[in-house]
Amino acid sequence: MKRSLFLLVLLAVLLNRPALGIEVPSCVEGQSNGRTVLLFVASVQTYWSEYKTVYESFCANGYEVHVVSGGEGPATSYGDNIQNLATTGPGGYDGFTASFASASGQVWDAAWNAPAAIPVHAAVVDIPNMDDYDALAIVGGEGILDYRYDNVYPNLQTQEAAAHLNTLAIMAVEAGKPVGGQCHGATPLAFFRVPGTEGAGPDGLGTSVLAGRYATGYHLGTSTQDAYTILDVNYNDVDRAIVDGPDPGQYAGLNVPYSDLFVTARDWIPQTGLHFTRTLMNMMETYPAPVTAAEPLAVVVLGGDEVYHYQNLGYTAADEDTILEVLNDPVDEYHINAQFIACPPNGMIDANLLTTTDVIFVFCHNTFSQAMQNQIVNFADNGGGVVGVHHAIYNHGNNKMPLVSMFGAELPATATLNNPNSIIFLEGAGLLNINIGHFVSTHGMPSDISVAYTDALPIPNPSAGGGYFGFTFPGPDELYPGITFNNGVEFGRGANQIERLFGNNTIIEGGDDSGELTTSGWVKRFDSDQNGVGGRVVYLQPGETPGVTFADETYRHLVKNAVLFAAESEVLLPDPDPGPDSVQAIFFDDFATAGSLANYTDAFPGSHQGLSVDDTTGTLNYVQNANLSWYAGGTSTFLSRSVAGNFIVEAEILTHAPGDIEALPTDIFRVAGLLARSQSVGDDWLFPAIGASQTGLGAQTLNTDNGTSYLNPNLIAGVYQGRVRLCRVGDAFSAYVSTDSGQNWQALPFNGSAIRSDMGEAVDIGIASNAYLAGSDVGVQVGHFAVAVPTDVQDCTAIIDNAVSPEPDPGPGPVVSLNHVYRNDFASQADLATLADLNPASYANLVVDEASQTLSYVQLADNAWWAGGTSAFLSTTVNGDFVASLDLSVYAEGNPAAVPTGNWRLFGLLVRDSANAGDWFYTSLGAGADALLGAHAVSTDEFQSTLNTIGGGATAGELRLCRIGQEFRSYISTDAGANWTQLFFPGSGINASFSGTVEVGIASNAYGPGPNVQGDISLFQIAQPQSFGECLLPIE
Repeated sequence: MKRSLFLLVLLAVLLNRPALGIEVPSCVEGQSNGRTVLLFVASVQTYWSEYKTVYESFCANGYEVHVVSGGEGPATSYGDNIQNLATTGPGGYDGFTASFASASGQVWDAAWNAPAAIPVHAAVVDIPNMDDYDALAIVGGEGILDYRYDNVYPNLQTQEAAAHLNTLAIMAVEAGKPVGGQCHGATPLAFFRVPGTEGAGPDGLGTSVLAGRYATGYHLGTSTQDAYTILDVNYNDVDRAIVDGPDPGQYAGLNVPYSDLFVTARDWIPQTGLHFTRTLMNMMETYPAPVTAAEPLAVVVLGGDEVYHYQNLGYTAADEDTILEVLNDPVDEYHINAQFIACPPNGMIDANLLTTTDVIFVFCHNTFSQAMQNQIVNFADNGGGVVGVHHAIYNHGNNKMPLVSMFGAELPATATLNNPNSIIFLEGAGLLNINIGHFVSTHGMPSDISVAYTDALPIPNPSAGGGYFGFTFPGPDELYPGITFNNGVEFGRGANQIERLFGNNTIIEGGDDSGELTTSGWVKRFDSDQNGVGGRVVYLQPGETPGVTFADETYRHLVKNAVLFAAESEVLLPDPDPGPDSVQAIFFDDFATAGSLANYTDAFPGSHQGLSVDDTTGTLNYVQNANLSWYAGGTSTFLSRSVAGNFIVEAEILTHAPGDIEALPTDIFRVAGLLARSQSVGDDWLFPAIGASQTGLGAQTLNTDNGTSYLNPNLIAGVYQGRVRLCRVGDAFSAYVSTDSGQNWQALPFNGSAIRSDMGEAVDIGIASNAYLAGSDVGVQVGHFAVAVPTDVQDCTAIIDNAVSPEPDPGPGPVVSLNHVYRNDFASQADLATLADLNPASYANLVVDEASQTLSYVQLADNAWWAGGTSAFLSTTVNGDFVASLDLSVYAEGNPAAVPTGNWRLFGLLVRDSANAGDWFYTSLGAGADALLGAHAVSTDEFQSTLNTIGGGATAGELRLCRIGQEFRSYISTDAGANWTQLFFPGSGINASFSGTVEVGIASNAYGPGPNVQGDISLFQIAQPQSFGECLLPIE
């Protein structure tokens, strides 16, 4: 089962909790994240830049900070002005303030630069334990040296404080919480002692918690090194921050396999302070909970189609056996049980297996089924973990678009071996840890000087420069310089943002990279339907060679780190401000009279019996007939109303045995709930429900797209009565259930995508029920039915005020068709005058057949829209949002009954930026690579083209190309517009550089020498939709 980690928000009453009744003013400048740091400073001689940078950095990132010292009252500080000190660090003072703002979203206040007295909230001896804290941090200055646990103290108060600080540090690591120290403040960490080792050590106080480990600290002179040497601690004066120690075996209470909980920072430079706090914050935010580390993890490994490229160099290719051997290796602290499933061109993962799976490990090289890819995406969206290694994002044949969209990047299908701009193999590859403290890139990674990397790097990091990076994995492997992040991808630590973990130190001779690669590994908190529940996605680029890559103990450990990290789901709770306490109903039915039935359309009256309103109980009642259900292409009971735009619909539902309101429903999939159904495509719908699910009573969701259904059963056990909600905000749908009359709501995630632009602006919503297969009927009772309008997703769980407000004036009613702004049905040769002719030399025999009202021409070979090339383009201009439609057929020259031959013989729709001829999107039908028939989509930015081949075999149909804002989408229908399939452009289909006015029209290709190709066009028209949902409406 999945583990949930509540990472963002707790109840507001808990966010400002003071420890032990201490009155602590909140330092949080942004939104609090519910975590609290205990910050220790010396009573005298605390170095100002260290204290202030660390304090403000924690505060600006949403942490509460409680400052304690050896005694009560303000602590004194000393040191230079922070502005002066920052000028000596990477990027200078401007770089420091920019890094602070970038990391926190807050502005560094220049008033903080000058040293001042430090407010202290309590004496450290008044803090009995670490229960209320998530980390312990110690900043430096010469005064902190008095607090080393070494039996040498200036007074009794300092002695008691040092002993208690040692106790708190041990409590922290035994609870899996990090402890950090900066500059002189790092040395007390080395003096913390392992419990039960009294008598050992140079002073008889015990063995250092960092004995045999690495640490850094104040680096001028030899005082730090001398102290570490006596304590058997290895000194690293090169890296600006080190994460290492303790040995878990020395702590009876430390029941998690974390050997990296102590953080030491080298110096007092403000940039180092940012690096230090970011490291601690990474650890607090990413180290898995103890329960995740202690329990077994179930992993499904997808692979089996590896390609061997480097046998001549003496290397074999890693395969599924390699991955299974690494994950199932019993000689380590992990508890992973991995099993293998092949990546077939067709097929899916057993849905029952996924219910007990924690992580899917993707190692598929070539194309595998779209259905299986969608399963993986849905698994992650619903809280599952996904780890992709090496060729997981190799977009073979442009048929890995669901995975590419989830991971946020791809190695394009056009990548070639031994090309410095796409794929190379070399001996000296080395990963650079550019995000120290993150569990994946830190736990178990080396900390010795031999792996330090001190050159300045052009890689995004809170502080760029020497000592802020380190090698974590050396060894030969296949590198992907050609990895590109998707258009519109965001970088950061929020939902659906990419957080980089690794760069690469390799300079690519002849490549166009600036020197060091930035695409060697990242993580992503994935919540595509934005319902607040998501999973963790990890990508690691090395992984070609089993004998070196996967034989390296560091990399093996790194791969397992990724699995353990991904095993925890993300609960992305809403902001503390929940928006309005209530939303007003635009429709509310309490079933007070029999006339209530007139408010609904009974779409399938033969699917139920006994439909009636009991005005004494104020309920709607009926019996759902067996062997009828909403699943795949099936239909069942649906009592519906029409609504347009955003909505919340709620119903109070009880499922029961027929004729006995007190008896529970029997047999499987006897459920009732709410259904939203597209008005244009009947097989597009979403359905959350409660009752008898797959293995017992509980809540479930169904989501169907063009007749393909995705079931998510057994979500919340035992629920057969309660309130069900279905909410739409934009194209995102979410579902919820409440068993306490709407006081608390639990999300019901969909197994298929809940981002449904295909549903259309207007949908039917209402009460629905299932009684799947033969067996018993099921009784349904509905206590009320309400509709409201949300403004954002936070409103989806607000109270619905049943004092009904007037429904918004629907105007002319839901949009069911679009009026054309341009139409050409080619009734005469004169119709060609309305189209600009870009390249007449690229085609022949352009003619309008007035009898059949068809435009026909022959596209000549050696002309193509690709990179900087152009070909035939008959176009008009349009401003703003639009949808262009083209009815066409493509065939061999002179023979309409023969399919086109040759490569890249295509006809279709092209849109080009009027202000920049190098930016265009092109969707087409015909023969692609290896004469593969079907649909194709090309995206070109500044003359750089990328291709997505969809296939499917079609050479005739209707194409649509739609623009809403800066996003472009394309579609095909081969049944006169009854059903549509989206043709994904490479990347995201977003090009923010496009101007408002574009050229759109008929275009064709005949790439390279070979046969010509001919096309017939019967209708070309343009309309102006207001949403992608309207892009598929009929055009009149």
